[in-house]
Amino acid sequence: MKYVGVTERSETMTIDGYSNAKTVNGAIAEFGRYIAKRFDEDEGNNLVKYKQECLMNPSSDSDYYLTIEDVPCASNWNEETEEMEYTDGNYYLCMRFVKH
Repeated sequence: MKYVGVTERSETMTIDGYSNAKTVNGAIAEFGRYIAKRFDEDEGNNLVKYKQECLMNPSSDSDYYLTIEDVPCASNWNEETEEMEYTDGNYYLCMRFVKH
């Protein structure tokens, strides 16, 4: 995962970033492993395990959602250098979930 951003609130967490995986399934699996390793093991593992279900109903209006977009590259504003950074990226993913 590249250029990962995290917004943490009292009850929810929103994580977004770019994957350079070749397929949507691969991007979801990479994102799930990243979330499991760094933020919430259960949420990340469920994302990997149930990625097909995520594709069928990727977003909802509840406290949980997953958005996936096909993108040509990954970009990020670097505040230290005050420059835009670019790298390879095939998918942009954003997920919000209720913290356990």
